[in-house]
Formats: sequence, C-alpha cells, structure tokens
Amino acid sequence: NGGQTPWTLEAMIQPAATNANQEIICTDSSADSRGFQFRLEKGAHLELNLIATGPDILTPIPTSGPNAYAPNTWYHVAATYDGTNIVLYWTKVNPSITVANAISTNAAAVGISFGSAQGPLTIGNENKGPAGENFSYLIDEVRISSIARAADQMLLSLNRKARACTPTSSSPTSSVYGGRQLTLSSAGDGT
Repeated sequence: NGGQTPWTLEAMIQPAATNANQEIICTDSSADSRGFQFRLEKGAHLELNLIATGPDILTPIPTSGPNAYAPNTWYHVAATYDGTNIVLYWTKVNPSITVANAISTNAAAVGISFGSAQGPLTIGNENKGPAGENFSYLIDEVRISSIARAADQMLLSLNRKARACTPTSSSPTSSVYGGRQLTLSSAGDGT
C-alpha cells in the first residue's frame, strides 16, 4: 500500500544517543526508487523523509516534560498519514500512558509513486553499500499498517496487546504482533 492511501509506521526504540542519523524503518537503498526514511536525525530530530516524492518532515525530539529524551530509555515512535496530514509521534514508554504524544502535524500531499518504491524494507539501517546509518541500540515491536492509526491505537508499551481497529475495506484483517497473530473481527476486537 502507500501512496495517497492512509498508513502508519511505528516502532519501540531505545536510542543510546541522538547525535547521528539512525534509521528506524526505511526503504532507502541504492535502487533507483528510494522510497522513505523514518529515522532519528543527527540534530536530535525525528524525521520522515519521503525521499523521491517529498516531503521531508523534521521535528525536534522533546527535551523537557514527560516525553523528554534520555539515553537508553524506551520510546514509542510513529508516523501516520491520513490522506491529508502526516503526524509524527514521540512517546516515552510508561505503563500509565495510553495515548501517543504527537510532536508535529504537517499538511502533506503524498504522491502516487510513494507506494511503488522498490527499495527493500530495512529495519535499523539503510540498504546501501556501505550502510552507515545504523540504529545505535535497540528497536522492537515494529508495525506497518495500511490505516492511519489514532493516538490511542498505538503500541505504547512493550509486549502489550494492541487495541484493535474496526476493519474497513482498505484495512488489513490480520497482522503479526510480538510473535503472535492479531486478527481483527468485524466487531473490532483483537485476539
């Protein structure tokens, strides 16, 4: 999927530092169709770069408050696109937090060619030789969805059962989560 249809990219990350470009999820490669980079950018930013089709969204990571960056701490990060806006999320993992923390909302027109990127999907690095933007520490719970998840539908804690979404004609009926199959019924309950 991709292109002008809704989607969500999300992962749990535990970065050791924010002073280098570090890929989280990407299709950037040596191929002609480079796709996207969802990464930490060396200036302590969360970045979603739709390389060939634009836009390149760069948002500072929080430095104060309950979601402030601290080395070796778990965070949930996400990028969603609803057909009109791209929203970036940065949320410190805490059992009491049930809604993802949006750090930017950006009006965006994602071109049709975005969904046709041919670069391989890579987690924790880019697929270029030699790859040089490896993630410095841990990534877990990666999920890519063909719907724009709301802030209360994110995977906000490690090994937590996902809150299910009511399926639509364009949403998946199942996905793998944490080594378990998550199936969505017409009632919208996850199993």
